[in-house]
This record gives sequence, C-alpha cells and structure tokens, in this order.
Amino acid sequence: MNQYYKQALQNAQETGDKQGEPNALGNLGNIHDDLGEYHLAIEYYETSFDMSRVEGDTLKEGITLWNMSICHFNLGNKTKAIALAEKLLKIREAM
Repeated sequence: MNQYYKQALQNAQETGDKQGEPNALGNLGNIHDDLGEYHLAIEYYETSFDMSRVEGDTLKEGITLWNMSICHFNLGNKTKAIALAEKLLKIREAM
C-alpha cells in the first residue's frame, strides 16, 4: 500500500495538486504510524501540516496535529503531545 501513496504523492507533486500532496503525505504518515515507525510518521505529518497551513486548510491542519500528538504520546513525549493537542483546540475554537 505504501507504494500507492508514494505514487499519489508523486502525481500530486507533478500536477501541482495543492490538496492531494498534503493528503498523500498524511496517508504515508498514517501507514508509518500503524507500523509503529513514529519518527518517520511525524516527518510526513509535519510536512503535511506545513502545506495545509500554507493552503489555509484548517481541517487538515487539525487532523495532522492530532496524528502528530498521538505519535509523540506513543514515543513517550507527553509534553509535546499535550502541546500539539492544545494547538489543535485553538484551531478548532477558531473554526
């Protein structure tokens, strides 16, 4: 499945799909999260978050923050997990 999301990412990059690219990155993050590869998942999520922020996609920002929060929690970084969850709440309140 990983190869399909990598292909989707490549297609989005080649076509300039500003929604498809962060979505593909988020999906790749989800795969690595499910595999317990939290550091790699966070890398994908961070890139997805940054792109979503630039595009003003607050829903995707929130989803990505939550996913990063869970990864940090699973890594034992509870302070970082809480900080990300609080950031998510601020975005949610502003919606």
